[in-house]
Amino acid sequence: MRLPFCYPRYFLVAALLLGIVGILPVIIHLHFGIDPFLEDSDPIRFFDPERDYLLNKDPGQSTDSTTLDLFGQDAGEELKGPEENVHQNSESRDTVNRVKDGQSDNDGNTGTHENNVTIATTEEMSELSDQGTLEEDAKRLYTLGGTKERIWEMEDQLIMAKAYLDFVPKANNTLLRQELKLRTRDIEKALGQANKSSDFSMSALQTIRAMEATLSKAHRAYPDCSERAYKIRSSLEKKEEELRTVQNELLHLVHVASTSLPKGIQCLSLRLTSEYFTSNPKDHKLLVDRHKVQKPYLHHYAVFSDNVLACAVVVNSTISSSQEPEKIVFHVVTDSLNFPAITMWFLLNPPTPATIDILVWDNYEQLAANFSPTEELVGIRDPAYTSTVNRLQFFLPNLFPFLHKILVLDHDVVVQRDLSWLWRIDMKGKVTCAVKMCNHQLEDLLDFTDPILSSSFDPKACVLAFGMNMFDLNEWRKQGLTASYGNWIQKGITRKFRTGEGWPLAQLVFYNHTAYLDGGWHLLGLGNDPNVRREEIKKAAVIHYSGTRKPWIDSAIREYKNYWDKYLNYNNPSLQKCHVHNN
Repeated sequence: MRLPFCYPRYFLVAALLLGIVGILPVIIHLHFGIDPFLEDSDPIRFFDPERDYLLNKDPGQSTDSTTLDLFGQDAGEELKGPEENVHQNSESRDTVNRVKDGQSDNDGNTGTHENNVTIATTEEMSELSDQGTLEEDAKRLYTLGGTKERIWEMEDQLIMAKAYLDFVPKANNTLLRQELKLRTRDIEKALGQANKSSDFSMSALQTIRAMEATLSKAHRAYPDCSERAYKIRSSLEKKEEELRTVQNELLHLVHVASTSLPKGIQCLSLRLTSEYFTSNPKDHKLLVDRHKVQKPYLHHYAVFSDNVLACAVVVNSTISSSQEPEKIVFHVVTDSLNFPAITMWFLLNPPTPATIDILVWDNYEQLAANFSPTEELVGIRDPAYTSTVNRLQFFLPNLFPFLHKILVLDHDVVVQRDLSWLWRIDMKGKVTCAVKMCNHQLEDLLDFTDPILSSSFDPKACVLAFGMNMFDLNEWRKQGLTASYGNWIQKGITRKFRTGEGWPLAQLVFYNHTAYLDGGWHLLGLGNDPNVRREEIKKAAVIHYSGTRKPWIDSAIREYKNYWDKYLNYNNPSLQKCHVHNN
């Protein structure tokens, strides 16, 4: 059948209409920038970044901030690359495993995420994570204290690794032991390099991360440390017991060192004793002027000692510093063992124009008839107190019944000023004069949990300094302090002493019976404190080598020894024969 001639016209018109309809969206799109096939709510997006920048720029926004906005970043941040996608939930881990095994996800896309980001394998993710951590650590190293923190971290890791090495049995898990040993060597090497140089290398950071992994492995292998904790506690208790033993041994050795005489002084004592017994006994009587010894108006000093050189320095320094040395009478109280040596020393070196009187007293038990001498020493270890010679000081009125006042000096003092003024002071009915040491209190020496002490004494009261004390013997006799001393012994008060230092029993006996002197009269601490100021030493009337480092032993504090040495003539033949030198 033949079609009418008008049909081709219809086809031509239809084709023309279709062409117009097809090209119209392009014209609209090019002219107005609108896609007629998109919804009105869809944003305008172009693939040309420069044009997108021009179209979307905010007048108040800088060029840099707008450019950063193209990549979804805030202004002020550094330009970031694509973030590593490290999945934490179980679904993501399953997806990773399926991708690794070549399986597909629900959408049929192998190895892709719904955001079209390729998922890495577990090994790749771990490597990327470690690399990111190392980079972050490297940045932190340039911050203040970063290197120190890493060094501390390595030291902590080293301690933990050694602890695990000690914990892991040698016969078991040899691979873990080998790995711990290897990481330990690496950490020690890295520590050595870090201590030598201020730079911290990337390899050191890798060493830290490797050790972290090994320690984590060790923790998983041995999660229960209760058995190890028990062993450590047992070891700690054992070490503490050993420490206490060593401390007790140290105290004993210090005691021996402070009370033992050097070889030179022992030689001197033996030589002088030998000379005493080979000398003429008539010469011994020439030493003492009995007429002066019993005159109460003279300046009487007492020294209790068993040390020849110590006595010599006390006597020489006192006479050298006195404005009226002819009024001085020294009473040196010692035992029968040291009496010959001390007597012979002063026969060979008479302390003119002063008078010397050497007394020997061995019948201490006769003086202490009201109490047991053994009971008296309970709880006391200080050699300055346990010495029988020193304990005689509590019986001064009995030893010197003809005197009214007496100044008692320890044998480890040096007198630098004239002390005659002390005989002229008004003691106002007090028994003794002493310097207060308020840096120490009675509660430091005595246990005030005892009701007798707490009811009779103030625990906050200042401690009295003994070693240079004036005593009014008449007042002592009047107030019966020797009997008070015996009463305290009978009550067993020595068991309440915290320490034997500071003469705790004397603190009780002379409590409220003391007139106080200015601190410049008596300076203590030259036998244990290396920080005593030279200005204080020069101003002090009496300097006291209280402590264990006496000036005549090798452990003396050298800065203070010359104050003692200058009152001793090292050219003396007796000293030279025994090689006693000024070191």
